[in-house]
Amino acid sequence: MDILIQFLDEIQYQLLSIGSRLGILYLLITVLIAFGLWWMRGRPTSFVAWLLPARVYRHRSNLLDLKLFLTHGLLNAIGFMGSVVFTPLVTFTVLGWLMLLSPEAGEQPVTLWR
Repeated sequence: MDILIQFLDEIQYQLLSIGSRLGILYLLITVLIAFGLWWMRGRPTSFVAWLLPARVYRHRSNLLDLKLFLTHGLLNAIGFMGSVVFTPLVTFTVLGWLMLLSPEAGEQPVTLWR
């Protein structure tokens, strides 16, 4: 249950933070600027159709971006990236460097896996 709460807190932070590009204030100002551009261009279509074209937002690339964003938020909320990905990567890299510096490195091939 704590994982779900952390995930929802992350989403809440993204939506309510002033510094976030997904923050409500940021999005509201962006929509107001877009409305001004739409108005100056002579209102070619309805504002919503002009602002949110279906061919862009239903494109496979955009849907993948949305899935990646949500997955990243979920993995950060449960601490997956720090504990499961980052720590072993750093350990593997440092161990490789240390094995290259050892005096035995020149005598036999160095392997990290036996």
